[in-house]
Amino acid sequence: MDNAIREFEDYMNGEHTLREKIEHIIFMEKEAYRELPPGLMKELILDDRELAQYIENLYQEIAIPVMIRILEEGKASGEISPNVAVEHVLAFIQLYMNQYETILEMAQHSGDLNGFLEGMVHLFFYGICGKP
Repeated sequence: MDNAIREFEDYMNGEHTLREKIEHIIFMEKEAYRELPPGLMKELILDDRELAQYIENLYQEIAIPVMIRILEEGKASGEISPNVAVEHVLAFIQLYMNQYETILEMAQHSGDLNGFLEGMVHLFFYGICGKP
């Protein structure tokens, strides 16, 4: 997991466009779900408080700061609407996190786990960008 985090940070710190960063996030999400199916992830998090805390720390210490930076860069480059505040996006992410289990269940029942998850990530990112 730590290697994936380092790879994510390295890529996000590289000279990539917002679109390339979004595509990389979509790719990493799909790979993560392929390697660790949502049902198993749910069980592990519920059964292992230490793992759940570790994931929460990664989210707070790495994912959120990187997301804020990407949003600010996207706004500065005109790739994200100036009408979208960082707080709006963070609120949306919190809503997503609060419904994580429900979303995973919906993804599993969709019949196309990868397509469902890719669609959710696509909807989130391109919804704030306004265009693919």
